[in-house]
Amino acid sequence: MRDGQLAGSILRTGTQHLTIRYVALHPVTHSRRRRGRIVPLLMIVLSALSAASSERLAFAEVPAEDPPPMVIGAEPDYPPYSFLSDDGAATGFSVALFEAAAAAMGRTVVVQPGLWKDIRVDPAEGRIDALPLVGRTPEREEIFDFTVPYLSLFGGIIVRDDENRIHSVRDLAGRRVAVMEGDNAEEYLRRRETEFDLTLFPTFREAIDAVAAGDADAVVMQRLVALRLLRDTGIGGVRLVGDPIADFRQDFCFAVPRGRGSSWRFSTRDWPSSSPTERSGGCRPSGSRRWTCRAGGF
Repeated sequence: MRDGQLAGSILRTGTQHLTIRYVALHPVTHSRRRRGRIVPLLMIVLSALSAASSERLAFAEVPAEDPPPMVIGAEPDYPPYSFLSDDGAATGFSVALFEAAAAAMGRTVVVQPGLWKDIRVDPAEGRIDALPLVGRTPEREEIFDFTVPYLSLFGGIIVRDDENRIHSVRDLAGRRVAVMEGDNAEEYLRRRETEFDLTLFPTFREAIDAVAAGDADAVVMQRLVALRLLRDTGIGGVRLVGDPIADFRQDFCFAVPRGRGSSWRFSTRDWPSSSPTERSGGCRPSGSRRWTCRAGGF
């Protein structure tokens, strides 16, 4: 190198730092010729600093990608918690509650309606991410991770109007009992030592129709759902009998495939202060995308 030249070495570069060290090999004279040689080098340094700054700014302005929607399954005939609206869209208290919990996590939701016998296996097979309305039972502990319960219901029995011998679960021994396939009512009855002649149906509406037609003697299901179905469908010739089934209490939760619960952290801060229970009488729509839970029935 000639006398008076500067040797520059880049020590570190990146979006955060660009440091250049200058080493004077020999004293630099102040001649115009030598100053002229230094100016181009300084221009190169300033250009590098400007490029690094622009790169850092561009990186900071790149927005984070939105997480994908959460896909959930919803039953078409389990009012008021999960059912189809007049335009065929899945709705209900449990669907709205899941959407609210997902929104608190910054997530959107896509709802896929389906029969319970189908959607109950969809999460494990990867077709959907979660279910908004699942009764927590011993049988299901092996396949689902659950949130804390947000809903508690008791079972009930529907019979024909002219049936006078059925008042409790004990009276169902040897009788034709209709339930929805895969429902917690089926699991409850199969756990009992009493022998029943169980008939499985895709929905509880069809099970109630079978009792009205004389093809079954009784339906065992959630009492509050039964009251809502009888009111909405207008099915005649049947009635709800006896008191709520004391040992058939069901706690409902959100559920995801077993082993994946740690990745789904739902916030309960925005959940209703009064969850719908047998005592509260249930929930109904109240304004846009809101539900009201109150005592005194529907």
